[in-house]
Amino acid sequence: MESCRPQPSTKCRGCQRQFHLLLVNPCGHLSCSGCTEKRYQEAGAASCCLCHAPYSREGFKHLQPGIHAEPLEENDQTLKKKKKMKNKKRKRSDSFSKKPARPVNCKRDFWRIKSSKIFYVAARIRELIRECEHLPRERQHEFKAIVFSQSIWRAKVALEKQDIRTADFIPRINLRDRIKNLEAFRSQPDVHVLLLSNQGSHGLELSFVTHMFLLEEIWDKSLEQQVISRANPMGAKETLTVEL
Repeated sequence: MESCRPQPSTKCRGCQRQFHLLLVNPCGHLSCSGCTEKRYQEAGAASCCLCHAPYSREGFKHLQPGIHAEPLEENDQTLKKKKKMKNKKRKRSDSFSKKPARPVNCKRDFWRIKSSKIFYVAARIRELIRECEHLPRERQHEFKAIVFSQSIWRAKVALEKQDIRTADFIPRINLRDRIKNLEAFRSQPDVHVLLLSNQGSHGLELSFVTHMFLLEEIWDKSLEQQVISRANPMGAKETLTVEL
């Protein structure tokens, strides 16, 4: 069957790796996202990693809207293992989604949390909000922070204890409510914090964020880079402060 055939791959001339999809540079060269990002970091401006021809970010984005390069799997056996793992995770998430989400109650749930890191982050965010409020008008800026964690509900309880409103982009919340929460985080000045987990870190553009807090170390460094790049995309003008 046609759908079962492996997709053709193309070699990136920068790193010599095989990819299903490559980025198209305005000069005509093809390169992977890793080589493109590396060239941008080295040159400090958008340019081709092969011929070094400069280009505009708008023109570059127009050539590949929403496409992300993925490395080619080395063999079919590895691909089958990944599909099995995805199916298991999907079944597990479906079983969780059928259970109604219990609302957080600070008095009931707060005693269970023993992580000093979560308490520190909650107090630190409260401190940064107050600092922004007391800045002179010409220096004032909107404080927006992302809190990323694998156990994000604990952070939610700690932040509620500090009377900090949060927008929740986390599992067990339906897609419509996630979009509403994200829009509130973008537009409402009193919603300073977006709670984010690894299941909600894909496909978001959050370049207006000023701070990011990672509550625990992310062992998958590609996931860590992906999470940070949501708030600090290539060519972002605002400075992003990341606290581990």
